[in-house]
Amino acid sequence: MIVIVGLGPGTWGQLSVEAGEALQSAKNLWLRTAVHPTVEALRERGIAFVTFDEVYEQAASFDDVYQHIVDRLLAEKEVTYAVPGHPLIGERTVELLLAEAEKRNIPTKVIPSMSFVDVIWPALGISGDGVQLVDALALECDQLQPNQPYLLMQVYNRLVASELKLRLMNCYPDEHEIVVVRGAGIPGWQRILRVPLYRLDNLDWLDHLTSVYLPPVAPGTHYDLADLVTVMKRLLGPNGCPWDRKQDHHSLKKYLVEEAEEVLGAIDSGDMDHLCEELGDLLLQIVFHAQLAAEEGYFNIHDVIKAITTKMIRRHPHVFGDVSADNVETVLQNWEEIKRAETREHTSHSALRRAQWVQQSARNFGFDWPDVYGPAGKVFEEIGELVSALGNGSEEDRQREFGDVLFALVNLGRFLNIDPEVALSQTVERFEQRFQRMEEKAMGLGKTLGEMSLEEMDVLWEEVKEEEK
Repeated sequence: MIVIVGLGPGTWGQLSVEAGEALQSAKNLWLRTAVHPTVEALRERGIAFVTFDEVYEQAASFDDVYQHIVDRLLAEKEVTYAVPGHPLIGERTVELLLAEAEKRNIPTKVIPSMSFVDVIWPALGISGDGVQLVDALALECDQLQPNQPYLLMQVYNRLVASELKLRLMNCYPDEHEIVVVRGAGIPGWQRILRVPLYRLDNLDWLDHLTSVYLPPVAPGTHYDLADLVTVMKRLLGPNGCPWDRKQDHHSLKKYLVEEAEEVLGAIDSGDMDHLCEELGDLLLQIVFHAQLAAEEGYFNIHDVIKAITTKMIRRHPHVFGDVSADNVETVLQNWEEIKRAETREHTSHSALRRAQWVQQSARNFGFDWPDVYGPAGKVFEEIGELVSALGNGSEEDRQREFGDVLFALVNLGRFLNIDPEVALSQTVERFEQRFQRMEEKAMGLGKTLGEMSLEEMDVLWEEVKEEEK
């Protein structure tokens, strides 16, 4: 039998009656830590106990500490385990202990006392409604929504505070005001201070009773995906934008392609601020299509996110499952096998991109040229067949041979590590820029390109190319 008792926020009076009785009658009492104000009351009452404080000093990580505690307690026949506050609020060891005890059919009993949050709200002068509790030791910035309030627990010391500060400053302003609370509700211990986020680890009085209240940021200073969806709903609503309301999936296709191409251009430029902006433009197109589908009753942005998340987990069993993949080749082979097992058809990709995937899939099975000279020779062979079809082939023959040339070029690009979509996009952009310079030069001569002969335009074209060099 395992009895788990809450020690309350810090005084004997904050214990529940049942918790006090359980502590006084315990024959084999273990404390997660003796570094807690209530422990002094145990000593005054002559209650014997053993602690796990030595484990904290010796273990390499908190995960190791927690696992050691659970293993040690499960080795006892009858044990009472006491933890600060309420056993089911912010106590990772209790979570692990209850889960493992259930697996082993070991009976457990949880005896609660007041939680530390019960005394923090009055100390802060807030109700606590809507405030989410987060373990500071396991915090990931992407799990936070800065327009929501949080209480960060277990800010044990300045080292934890420093790591916490650096994570928070990735998604909060450096000057964002936070509230540091130590020993809430405990006479002589309580201390509350409002400081800017960047000063969190400057405080030298942080200890095991310290938490951080993280208020929401000011309106208009943080936006997330939900905000973008809300904006899109407004634009498509009855009093929204007339242009947006006229669009459908087909009319938006060209903008989706344009935004994707601009993302590629931003990547090539190396300008990360520009890339950030262009990724936002591309994301808008995805949200636009998802909201159109939602209003038509097909799916919404959450369905899109669920579908791709499920797919990524399914296609990476070597990360999320028990499949072994020690190298890139094995990963690609697993990926292709999973794709073939999936029943959904994917037909909306560009032909160049599909050619890449088909060729890569064939390569994974060993159906490929031994070196780059094979696909290079194939390009010349296919061009020869296309030239032959120009003279005596039908329109269908010419189209087929032209497709063979493109397919062969994509294959050559694969050997040269050249993305055909990117290469063609860059060439089109280069042509557009050159043609624009030709128009400017023609205007400088008092003409338009339409008024010039082919020979005159060729001269301008060569001039533009020479200027590029």
